[in-house]
Amino acid sequence: PRVPTVICLESRVKQQDALREYFSKHGYRVLVLTDPLRALNRIDAEPITGLILIGDALGDETLQVFQAAVTRCKKRNTAVVLALSPKLMGLKDKLPAAESARVLTDAVTLRSIREALAELTEEVPTAVN
Repeated sequence: PRVPTVICLESRVKQQDALREYFSKHGYRVLVLTDPLRALNRIDAEPITGLILIGDALGDETLQVFQAAVTRCKKRNTAVVLALSPKLMGLKDKLPAAESARVLTDAVTLRSIREALAELTEEVPTAVN
């Protein structure tokens, strides 16, 4: 069986490590990228289960990257999960709604990101114990 692959867009090392460790433990193959364009191109290049966007890492580019991701991922059947911190809540109403995407707010945890991903993809990997 194909191992579900997620791309995490995150530039801060500590958060990168946490994402990599958590999602690997839950059976995902994890690619951590810092460049939004490279992440979107990767989605065209290989089957990606989900794209995890961390608003704090994207900053001012959050809206633009989310819109591009939703468009690109819809074609590829890739789920998009955006984690928004309270600092970026003002963006929530500007973000396009999409069936294949979820925007998480309010004390976002790694678990809530994983659950949103599972809901969107109906693909639950085998956790590694």
